[in-house]
Amino acid sequence: MTNHKSIKQNGFTIIEIVIVVFLFAILLMGLLSIFEWQQKVYSVEMAEIAVTNSARSTLGAMNSMLAQGVAIIPSRTIGGQLYTTGGSTIVASLPVITSSDEVLPDQYDYVVFHRDGQNLFQIIETHASSVRPAGSKLLSDNVHSFSLSYNSGDIASSNRITATITNRALYHGDKFAEFSLSQTILLRNY
Repeated sequence: MTNHKSIKQNGFTIIEIVIVVFLFAILLMGLLSIFEWQQKVYSVEMAEIAVTNSARSTLGAMNSMLAQGVAIIPSRTIGGQLYTTGGSTIVASLPVITSSDEVLPDQYDYVVFHRDGQNLFQIIETHASSVRPAGSKLLSDNVHSFSLSYNSGDIASSNRITATITNRALYHGDKFAEFSLSQTILLRNY
């Protein structure tokens, strides 16, 4: 009589290992696709936030300056560059405010809002006694369209401006986020 002992082996068969690796690969692909989808959503949201913030801060800066305006000026040369008020540029005169908070009569600072390509700039020329900072400031670098309309056919007699801006930012290849905003601004010192 032969005594055979049945030996039980511990471990996995090749079939079990192949099945586990296959299931793990499917699980990993699903997890990676969730991360990829989340990255796309994040890119879209960041592009939308950027264009929205840019449009709002641009019109906020315009409102802050133009509301102080005395008049809309047909044109003005600042730093050797001629700016003419029209559909995408506005020049306005502002009262000069001194360091002692006095307003100088018949003296003016000048502010220009000007679109150049995808950029929208605020340019300020100040009187020697003014406390306003002079210079150029980039307000937005993703302007798709910008238009200005006036409440009068004669620009010099206008006291109300409607500014409309559309900002656009690419976020994935040829896809873009876009945001449009319009605001009417009244020259309060007109």
